[in-house]
Amino acid sequence: GAIVTGAILRHQLLNVMAGVRELGRDEILAEMEDKVFIVDNSKIVIDCNRAAAQTFGKTPEEMIGRQLDTIAPQLEEVLSDDGEGVQRVMSIEINGNVRTFDVQLSIIERPYGVPNASLLSLRDVTRQTRREQQLDVLNRLLRHNLRNEMNVIRGHAELLEDWVEKSPPRLHVEQIIQTVDTVTNRSDKIGALTRA
Repeated sequence: GAIVTGAILRHQLLNVMAGVRELGRDEILAEMEDKVFIVDNSKIVIDCNRAAAQTFGKTPEEMIGRQLDTIAPQLEEVLSDDGEGVQRVMSIEINGNVRTFDVQLSIIERPYGVPNASLLSLRDVTRQTRREQQLDVLNRLLRHNLRNEMNVIRGHAELLEDWVEKSPPRLHVEQIIQTVDTVTNRSDKIGALTRA
């Protein structure tokens, strides 16, 4: 009795409502923009959030109890990977549209380390992937055009160099050629950095 009384007074035992932590976790899961599936060892969906259900055009109730491969066969590949912390970017076709997701797998374990279920988290990175592709194309196009235009300038400067006899004009031509080479080398370095 003394221990319980001390716990009530000292640690404010009665101020903590039962289940608040679990309710909070459920609310966070429900309101997340990431699509979350909890799948058992038989690869059956035992829970999912609203975002996951809406992405696949269903309600959570329609998703729960179904085999994962009937919803998204590509996700089963992630489950077949061994170990926790698996992360992969993959494309999934949903209602005729291909979307790109950053998929992360976490293992939910029972006490004593026995795997019980898997948590799949999907973050839609379709826009980011498209933007990266567009920037890559723009970068390559800009460097290609820059290199072509510099080659034209260099060619004309080399033709002028043959015609120019006097020393001061010849120095100007040599300066043009050096500058063109510098810009071209810089373009190559930018390309290498972009690839890295």
